[in-house]
Amino acid sequence: VSVLLGNGNATFQSERRVPVGSYPLALAAADLDADGRLDLATANAGSWDISVLPGNGDGTFQDQERFAVRWSLQSLVAADLDADGKLDLATPNPLNDVSVLLNSPDCNGNGIGDRCDIRDGLSLDCNLNSVPDECEAPVTCDRQVPGDFNQNGAIEISDPILLLGFLFLSSSLRLPCGDGSVVDPGNVLLTDWNHDGAVDVSDAIGALSWLFAGGPEHFLGTACQPIPGCRQACRARD
Repeated sequence: VSVLLGNGNATFQSERRVPVGSYPLALAAADLDADGRLDLATANAGSWDISVLPGNGDGTFQDQERFAVRWSLQSLVAADLDADGKLDLATPNPLNDVSVLLNSPDCNGNGIGDRCDIRDGLSLDCNLNSVPDECEAPVTCDRQVPGDFNQNGAIEISDPILLLGFLFLSSSLRLPCGDGSVVDPGNVLLTDWNHDGAVDVSDAIGALSWLFAGGPEHFLGTACQPIPGCRQACRARD
């Protein structure tokens, strides 16, 4: 990318070149890291990725970070697509779809966005502020046994039965965490036995398989541990 700083009179200083991916066809200038300085992002058709260059606020930029996307890129837009106050990136692909890169910080430096860490159970978010607990001052959570759908401190046949009842018999029943719904983050962690991102009949089957057929345990294990949004439910000996 060539950067020409303006003199304020329709003339420009000599170009400064900043390396990005191969064959960049589109560019966006936006404050992607919310530090008050404009950053650059390029859609690289030759390398099938997006380069992001944080700005220093003086017309210079830090080294690029590249994010892989699909196929040859020809345009790029920066906008707050998930209404979280952070600018995201989107680019259309020739195969009738769009690649979206949500802007999520990585406070623990594991290469995975904080929101994905929390969603996938890699990090806890006991106070439900979308920041992994390990990145904040000590945070405490009430503890549960993963898969203990009825919250009595043990995994037993009543747990998959309760889940099946919730799914098929009564819309008035509530799951034990948060707002009681199947999309509440705490309920997803507690009940999503097979870690497919959904609370459904396969989770009840997974619990039954573990109880009676030597099947795999809950993806979080079966030891008592904190799960955000759920009340204390472990037995004293746990």
